[in-house]
Formats: sequence, C-alpha cells, structure tokens
Amino acid sequence: MSEPEKHVTIRRLRGFFGVLRPLRVGVDGQEIVQLKHGQEMQTALPAGAQMLTLRMGWTEADPFPLQDVHDGDTLVISVERKTALEMRKLKTLPFALRIVRP
Repeated sequence: MSEPEKHVTIRRLRGFFGVLRPLRVGVDGQEIVQLKHGQEMQTALPAGAQMLTLRMGWTEADPFPLQDVHDGDTLVISVERKTALEMRKLKTLPFALRIVRP
C-alpha cells in the first residue's frame, strides 16, 4: 500500500532578506510553490515525498528531509540575513525551517 499525499501549509516569514525575490519550494526536484515575502500557501506533498528544496535567485538551501512531516503540519520557513559575499562563500541559502503541528 502506498503512502497517501500529505496536505501541508508552507509559510514564509517576513524578514529583511530577500524581500523582492520569491522563494521557490520544491519536492524531490520538482517545484511545487513560489512564496513571496510573508506569503503562506496550502499544498499537497506527493505520496512518498523525500526531500524539500528551497531556491532563491541563484542560490539554494541544503535539502530538508520530509520523513517527520505529517498531514496537516505547517512548515514555517525563515530566510536568514546574509550578504551576497557571505552567501557566495557558503554556497547555500541560509534558512531555518520548523514544523508546527495542529
């Protein structure tokens, strides 16, 4: 029996960094939503989804494993403020993600 899809809310917190750029959220290499600054969207994660990816402009975050995400959860994403030079050195998008259960 295959795992059912999970319905989640993805929320991008407001912050100074990346105000004008959309945050592209993907699952297993496929983009599922684009979030503007402070935006929240409900979406379904495909059955068997393994990894969440985040991209903004030319940079991306390390993948986030989805095994602890449950149906009805809210994924709250905040992008940490860094300079372009710091991000080029890091080569990843600095972000924090927390899971909020209903």
